[in-house]
Amino acid sequence: MHSRMLQSKEAFLVEESSVPASVPAILDREPGKKRKAARGPDSEDTDPEVIEPAPKAAEQAAPEEPKGPEQPGATGPERPVLVKDTSGTQRLPGRTSANFLEVAERVLQLTYSSRAMLEVVFEDETGFGDGVTQSFYTDVATELCRVDDLGPGRLLWAEHLPQSRIEHQGKVFLHSRRGLFPQPHVPGSPDSVEACSRFRFLGRLAAKALRDGFIVPISLCPYFFEAVLGADLPLKALPSPGDGWSGEFVGAAAAFALAQRGRPEAERLKAAAESGWGATYLQAKGAAGEMSFSEYSQHCCFLETGTGGIELCEGGAERRLTIDNLEDFVESSAQWWLKDGIAQQVAAFRAGVEDVCDSPAIWAFEASELQELFCGAAAPRWTAQELKQHLKFRGGYNSGSPVVQLLIEEMVRMPPERRARFLEFVTACPRLPHGGLGAAEIAVVQSKPKGALPRAHTCTNELQLPAYDTVEGLLAADKVSYRRGAFCKTAGGDGLCSGHGRVVAGRRGPRLCTVSDPFTSVCSSSGSPS
Repeated sequence: MHSRMLQSKEAFLVEESSVPASVPAILDREPGKKRKAARGPDSEDTDPEVIEPAPKAAEQAAPEEPKGPEQPGATGPERPVLVKDTSGTQRLPGRTSANFLEVAERVLQLTYSSRAMLEVVFEDETGFGDGVTQSFYTDVATELCRVDDLGPGRLLWAEHLPQSRIEHQGKVFLHSRRGLFPQPHVPGSPDSVEACSRFRFLGRLAAKALRDGFIVPISLCPYFFEAVLGADLPLKALPSPGDGWSGEFVGAAAAFALAQRGRPEAERLKAAAESGWGATYLQAKGAAGEMSFSEYSQHCCFLETGTGGIELCEGGAERRLTIDNLEDFVESSAQWWLKDGIAQQVAAFRAGVEDVCDSPAIWAFEASELQELFCGAAAPRWTAQELKQHLKFRGGYNSGSPVVQLLIEEMVRMPPERRARFLEFVTACPRLPHGGLGAAEIAVVQSKPKGALPRAHTCTNELQLPAYDTVEGLLAADKVSYRRGAFCKTAGGDGLCSGHGRVVAGRRGPRLCTVSDPFTSVCSSSGSPS
């Protein structure tokens, strides 16, 4: 699938980049050219040409957006301001600024219709290049997953249960096994208008990143992309036990209804009265697991989650759920959760993509392919042969070096979660980029002294590996390194580089970083953040 996807993407990018730039980027580069991470005063890179923002004539040609209280392109005294340094380069305010998301929206408003590549520079950092730009996309993705009092995610995504929320540095983010799915809203309501504005921004962001060779590492549910392609979503797309979403009862009720379809009424009544329904369909334990459907449904009505939320029909709060009207409940739930409640958000995302990608070729991909192109590749997989073929060895190491052989043997034995952690340590991302291990360009470089802790330059995807006599020594050192992380130097001083929703990409392929594990990543390059 990778080969076909990359060939299709290449054709798509060639078609897209053939149109001249119409709206200048914050930092403008020719399409198809990417910049290596800044390496210090001896770097051959020079500051890119700076082009001032053009009048908004091109923006006026874009499809009309729903107007809410806070439009990304709004003008006025409260509009986020891009900071210019002494050379005239427009720098973004620091990543920790209170209005970071508004700044990002303003950047996209200025640049989404430009065919030139966007390169981001921050006011309080000295670095520039692909790493900084990819981290911009990742920071925005993380901010969109935020659901505390200041986070936009409360209106965007289906409400999550407490166990699917992660608190990090005073902020709360969403994480569930199945990913993020739009929160249903009444079409045309203020909440719907605001959510649609964000979804259109997300569509533009994802398409702009894709065209420039980056990703937006936001964990979207696969069914979201099926909806974007116009597919009718199945009942299993409803919130279900184990997903981590509020409303798990709705999916459990749908599964039970499917199991009872076609059965005689007497058998359906008997099944509804049998104990253990809670354990079978809701994965409940204890007394709740012993409850029958009839017992559980006594507490449920025709509401969004079965026990709360918007009414699914007129008088839904007063209409009790029984085995006799179960089919009606499931049909009403599906209409709300999978059609009426999310249609405008899905359309806004699609419109945002089309604002950037006016070629219909983007919709030739399947839902799973779109998810990988926009959000990153699947779980890391590799063999010993692939590791020997694609890892790059420098500083005296080769594929036959004893410590390299130990490393490869251990990497093959790693379970998926440890492979993801290894990738995060070396590349600041727990997933491989498009193209797999070969596209990651991971380098293994000899370092000294023997037996010291491994280090990683995430700017260049470089593992600095000292020599070890045994695999036990290698494992012990790696374990300590994973736990400690390292320091990331910025213009503002030294500080830990948080891996929670942050990524620092390498020279070529972008790296996906989810908010599932607030693990400290590593960026040990001196002088400039990547």
